[in-house]
Amino acid sequence: RVLRPFVREGYTAWVLGLKPNLPEGCTIADMAEDYARLIVEELNGKVEVVIGDSTGGTIGFYLAARHPDVFGHIVIAVAAYTMTEEAGAANLEGSLVLVRGTQPFTPGGQMPDYGRPLRFGVFPTPEAGALDEVLALARVADQENLEYVGIQDHPYQRRFLDTWMLMATVLAKTERVSVFPDVANLPLRPPAVMAKAAASLDVLSEGRFELGLGAGAFWEAVDAMGGPRRSPGEAVDALVEAVEVIRLMWSDQRSVRFDGRYYRLAGVKPGPPPVHPIGIWLGVGGRRTLALVGRTADGWVPSSGWATPDKLPAMHARIDEAAVAAGRDPAVIARVYNVWGRIDGTGGFLQGGVAQWVDELTELAVEHGMDTFVFGPAEDPVPQLRRFAAEVAPAVREAVTRHRGSQPPG
Repeated sequence: RVLRPFVREGYTAWVLGLKPNLPEGCTIADMAEDYARLIVEELNGKVEVVIGDSTGGTIGFYLAARHPDVFGHIVIAVAAYTMTEEAGAANLEGSLVLVRGTQPFTPGGQMPDYGRPLRFGVFPTPEAGALDEVLALARVADQENLEYVGIQDHPYQRRFLDTWMLMATVLAKTERVSVFPDVANLPLRPPAVMAKAAASLDVLSEGRFELGLGAGAFWEAVDAMGGPRRSPGEAVDALVEAVEVIRLMWSDQRSVRFDGRYYRLAGVKPGPPPVHPIGIWLGVGGRRTLALVGRTADGWVPSSGWATPDKLPAMHARIDEAAVAAGRDPAVIARVYNVWGRIDGTGGFLQGGVAQWVDELTELAVEHGMDTFVFGPAEDPVPQLRRFAAEVAPAVREAVTRHRGSQPPG
């Protein structure tokens, strides 16, 4: 399950158990030789990838050192691991290393396609003075087979409508498109109340709501509105707690308790439950928060302005390491990319004609691991969105389908 995306891309993989238990009297070398014998007899071929945690990684390195004709590169589910003398490869450090044929892949390079369905959406600016335009964008998304309307949440911005009131209005005026805060402002939105509001919108819309969530930013503005001013570490810790609180509030337990540093529940009764499993998508970019995505979130929501394509591989790798360490398949995590630009613009990234947009979004999907694109038009929002929905999105779906169909079977 962990290696499915890589297998789809043509990798050959053998998976070592993440936490193999050593029987009494059995050394790591003994277990490694057992694996070697089994793999040689059963697979009759060179193994290019081995995966494990500290123990599994040690076995993997032993195999690579003692049987280089059979075992190639090693993947371990921790950032780095130093080998012991017993395994015969002292001071050899492992990190995420994959190989296809003879070409190595390491974090910072091209990421695989996770094989998820493609989704598209729009990112309208929630200005009170442009409400008609905002609602027009939502209608286009609803009518032209886009999947999402993502609305930023900055309560301290005086020109913006309240995001949650606007999301409710958009859901009431549409029939099929889903809506999510892109992303909700945690410092100004208590997570238990936010969970109740999210579940309520999901019920009212018959399952058309997802929850984008951020740790917070613009702390002076948050403080000016009566919210807490948190350090980066505090903001991350509060986000970790908030995810737990939200999930408790969506649970089927009769009452729930939580005693955290930032949030607490003291026997509150959850409900109503959402009508579908609402995804929690985190809009984060730091090492700790990316690991949180991998461990527990349903999606990741970066933006092209700060998570530029060259930064995506290392960020995906951090998410995937944490997912594997938690026993999760990285492919279950949605990768939702906010993209700003103009169709037929200047010709730079996300600024060219339709063909350039199709090429760039296709590359982001099949080489950089993104599966959902939420378009923020730089200008002329409604005409731009119509072109995006009619000309760009269908062509990207077709190109990605064609690419996936041309790959070797997993």
